[in-house]
Parts: sequence; structure tokens; C-alpha cells
Amino acid sequence: MTRVAASRAGKKLAEIIDRLPEQEKITIFGKSLGGNVADFAVRYASHKNKIKKIIYVAAPHQPKTPQPPDAIRAINIYSPADNYLDFANRLLYLGLGMKHLSYAENIIIPDIRHSQFSKNIPVTVNNKKIRLYEFYQTQF
Repeated sequence: MTRVAASRAGKKLAEIIDRLPEQEKITIFGKSLGGNVADFAVRYASHKNKIKKIIYVAAPHQPKTPQPPDAIRAINIYSPADNYLDFANRLLYLGLGMKHLSYAENIIIPDIRHSQFSKNIPVTVNNKKIRLYEFYQTQF
């Protein structure tokens, strides 16, 4: 997926968000470039108040990632061992991309690779063993 494709997908997601009932509050869960789609959706949505949270999982972040409004909680989950994410940041953002976000709650899951974020494997988070999908559920 390119930045253009992510932008296009973000516009479509924003349209879906805008059509939700006013009282509806959603969480966007974006793995890898899905995190970029989430950023574009927030940028394009007319009704940002319907988004309560964004959960980024192993997502490359542009150097000047636009911060969502304060009412949207951001959680950024990544691993320092994710060298595919390092590659994506170099390729997409000329080496200036980031794993860590200053405005988000950053959660580090050590020693797992990019593809493992899509598998329900045992991981250690804050010195506690948990299966990855169960951990994701706790973030909602």
C-alpha cells in the first residue's frame, strides 16, 4: 500500500465514520499501514467526535505525524526488534519515520517481529505474560 492508497482508504473510512449515528463512538485498530489509514481517516472525518481511540500496531509514523484531537486517545504498540518497521520508515519517510509517538501511550512488546503482531502468540508486556490477542482486547 502506498501513501496514495492509504489516503484513499482513509477518505473511505472517514465517510463511514461520518455516516455513523451521532452517539456512536468507535475505536480504530490499525496494524502496519492500517495505522496510516487511521491517521488519514481522522484528518478527513468531519465528525471526529465519533472516534474515541486509535490503536496503532507496528505502524510506521511519518516524521510530523499529525496529532489527533485531544479527545481521541492514541495507543501505539510496537517492538524495537521489528526491523520490517524500520525498513518501512526508511522507505516511506526517507529514514525519518518513527516507531514512538510523543502524543500517544507507547506500549513496547519486546522481541517480536512485524508478522508476529498478527499471530496470537504469548508475549510479555510490562513483565506480564499474555497472549497477544488477549492483550489487544484489553486496549479497547
